[in-house]
Formats: sequence, structure tokens, C-alpha cells
Amino acid sequence: MEKPSYTAITVERRGDADSVTLNRPERLNALDHAMVDDVLESFGAAAEDWACRVIVLRGAGRAFCAGVDIKETTSARVEDPTRLSAPWAATCARACRPSSRSGRLRFGQG
Repeated sequence: MEKPSYTAITVERRGDADSVTLNRPERLNALDHAMVDDVLESFGAAAEDWACRVIVLRGAGRAFCAGVDIKETTSARVEDPTRLSAPWAATCARACRPSSRSGRLRFGQG
């Protein structure tokens, strides 16, 4: 299986944990469309991989995450900035559902 390529995050496997790093330190890791897409894709890949038991979410540089990238939303004339944060919140909520196998917490299963 080919390792996915991401533009706004890095993913590193350490034992049974995936370390996902938000990687836009010049923008204090503010969420833009590419980052949200990358995080959702990496969480989905981890959900399908039974060898991954935990995801550690980190931020590169001096900030974890500044929130939605206002500069992107205003330059793209996005009428609803929550369009960026809503998928993120929904993904995090789904991440805490227990799976039917062994009562383990798994992303997107419930």
C-alpha cells in the first residue's frame, strides 16, 4: 500500500500510534481547506488500520492551532467560515465512538 502524501500535515507512525502534525507554522497552523482535507484523510486511514491504536495530534512551531484561517476565508470570499471548522468538529466527535470489536475506540464506527 502506498503511503499518502499530504500538503499541510505530516504523519509519522511510532509503534501503534500515528503522530499527526499540523504543519503550517508560518500561519500558526490555522485551518485551511488543504489542512482540513489532509487531517480528515489521515484520520480515515488510521481508522482502517487496526495496527493504529491512537492518534497524537500536534502543531508545528510555537502554536498548536490558531483556528480557522481568516485570511483564506476572506480572500476566497467564503460566505460561511464554519464550512472549514464543521468537518473538523464532526470528525473529532466520530473519533470517540467505540467499535464493536473489543470495545476499542475507533474513528467513524459506532
